[in-house]
Amino acid sequence: MVNGLLTLAVAIGLTMLLTSRGFMLSIENVRFNKPVFAEDTKYVETEVLEVRESWSRPGFDIVKIRTRVYNQNSELVLEFDRVTMIPKRGYIWK
Repeated sequence: MVNGLLTLAVAIGLTMLLTSRGFMLSIENVRFNKPVFAEDTKYVETEVLEVRESWSRPGFDIVKIRTRVYNQNSELVLEFDRVTMIPKRGYIWK
C-alpha cells in the first residue's frame, strides 16, 4: 500500500501545469476514499469550482480547484480542493 500523502503529492504534481504561474494558498477537504497500491495506474481530473478577484492583490485571481484521483478500475481513491492565486491574463510582474 502507498502512503496517502505520497498519492496527494503525485496528484498535485500532475496538475501543477494548470497553476504553475500562481501560488498555492491551501489544500482543503482531503478525502482518501480507497487505498492505493504501488502497481495501480492513477488518473487525475481537475475541475475549476470558483474564480474571484483577489481583494489584496490587484491583477490576481483566487481560483478554487477540485482534483479527483482514480485507479485503473475507475474507482475514486482521492479527492481534494486546492486554492491558488493566479495572475490574470496579460498581467505584467512588477
